[in-house]
Amino acid sequence: LGARDLVLARLPAAVAAARTGREAAGLAEIAGQLGLATLYEQALRAALSLDRDQPAALMQMAALALEQDQPISAALLLEEAARLAPL
Repeated sequence: LGARDLVLARLPAAVAAARTGREAAGLAEIAGQLGLATLYEQALRAALSLDRDQPAALMQMAALALEQDQPISAALLLEEAARLAPL
């Protein structure tokens, strides 16, 4: 297997095994860069379930909510992110 194939093969298990929100958020970033939309969302959800105090992950989830035509969810996520890290 090449390096990309190895990452693709191991990334889902790494997301499932993430122990911290920061770790899961980092894996979400990798999934996003690889264009793995479902895994990206799963990793963001995992990150927030492990540690809700992550403004960047909240904003990324808000962007996904907008893409999925869920403006109310997006607004709530953005409000939460703003409370954690005011602009």
